[in-house]
Amino acid sequence: MLFRKTKYSVINYWSIIGLVVMIGLVGCTVSEPDVESNNHTAQVGLVTVTTIPSVMPFSTSTTIPLITPTKTLTAIPAPSTPTPAIYAPTATTTSTSTPQPPPLPLPTIPPQQRGQVYTELMNSNGGCELPCWWGFELGETSIEEVHQFYTAFNAVVREQVGQNGRSVLDVLFVDPQIEDNVQTRHLFRVQNGTVIEAEVQVRRKPTYQIESLLQELGQPSEIWMWTIPESYEGILPASFRLYYPEKGVLIAYAVGGTRVDDAVQVCFDGLGSVILRLWEPSIWDPEGTKGFVERANETSELGLDRDFFPIEQVSNWDVDQFYTILADPSHSECLETPSNLWRSPG
Repeated sequence: MLFRKTKYSVINYWSIIGLVVMIGLVGCTVSEPDVESNNHTAQVGLVTVTTIPSVMPFSTSTTIPLITPTKTLTAIPAPSTPTPAIYAPTATTTSTSTPQPPPLPLPTIPPQQRGQVYTELMNSNGGCELPCWWGFELGETSIEEVHQFYTAFNAVVREQVGQNGRSVLDVLFVDPQIEDNVQTRHLFRVQNGTVIEAEVQVRRKPTYQIESLLQELGQPSEIWMWTIPESYEGILPASFRLYYPEKGVLIAYAVGGTRVDDAVQVCFDGLGSVILRLWEPSIWDPEGTKGFVERANETSELGLDRDFFPIEQVSNWDVDQFYTILADPSHSECLETPSNLWRSPG
């Protein structure tokens, strides 16, 4: 997944799609359902991130008292927007106010060929590295280019128009690698016609598992986690947030855990469900001073409506151990967290 960052133009990138479309019919693979979502779409809700005092070092033989939050930071709700409508590109103007027509739409990719195109995009990321997504450079790519591209996938594209030149482009399309017409959501935040942030579901894709993400991005500056004390309806979810402020990446990674005595154990030995929040650091945080809580308070789509805690305060791993252990594909160690630290759902 290591790619050199390029000023990859969408026009040139579309030529790759054209070549791949000609390859022909390919089969689709089946993916498991998401751990964090029952409807296979990104969760939307307010963020509650709780800071907690330091606790004694983790020990499986010592009972750690339940952590009592001392402060709650609640996300500011996004400004109300008009009812979404199907996006229709509008003409742009140059410095001389000469009207420019929108790009011509690409031909729709036939359903039997979308799997090959999608696989190529997931493997190459359009020839660029995160936070660039599928060849779209955040801070440079226009909303018209993004809309035109997803139209080729026969996607449903809606624009929610906000204030001060801001809008959100919401894209829903059927993941060609998943059966039963499961939809995938990609969101793009736009400022004055230019895409500055993206939030994409990559679900349980081998190229976006924890080992490969850590190998590509390096050690996060912060890692937060959430779980429940025991299985609920046959599932014991464990969710992690990996924060890379200097790279403009926030990873939401969910995987299953197991109850072992008085602890929840997470071994990262299965495919996890992934959502990526991507942004251009120089736009969102030019001073480089914002931490995870500030980013989470502006990221309601990741489903951060639970109590997340820094892993070093609630588990037997710190950030360095998390990175060192899991970046090794042959790892066998498991993370453990006392079950009495967590609240049951409901």
